[in-house]
Amino acid sequence: LSGLDRLEEVSESFLVTDNPALVDMTGLGSLRRVSEDFTISKNASMVDMSGFGDEGMSVEQLWIRDNPALTELSGLEALEIVSENFSIDRNDALTSLQALSGLTRVGDDFQIEDNVSLPTAEAEWLIYESLGSSNVGGVIYISGNAKD
Repeated sequence: LSGLDRLEEVSESFLVTDNPALVDMTGLGSLRRVSEDFTISKNASMVDMSGFGDEGMSVEQLWIRDNPALTELSGLEALEIVSENFSIDRNDALTSLQALSGLTRVGDDFQIEDNVSLPTAEAEWLIYESLGSSNVGGVIYISGNAKD
């Protein structure tokens, strides 16, 4: 993602999809806001989200799906607000959500589904202990993840 290092805000949707050689998000260190959908999907070699900056970040909707090598979300520690929908699904190698401990608000639905290596307890920790279910404005969906 070189060449995007000065990008601070995206006023439309921002899609990072179908990049078979992309391993992380290096190059997006200045990004603070995505005004519409932020979709990270179908990146076969992505192992984590490192590359984002450490200042607060907000997005309207976040979709992280179908990244088969993604094991953790390190790099998203600065994500604070998802003003609408939040969805993490079908990331087969994902085992940890600890990097999302800075998340303070999800304005609409919260979904963590079908991540076959992610312990259900990890999803429950995020919603009930870290974020707090009262900070979700919609329905909470947690299903199809690994048994504890």
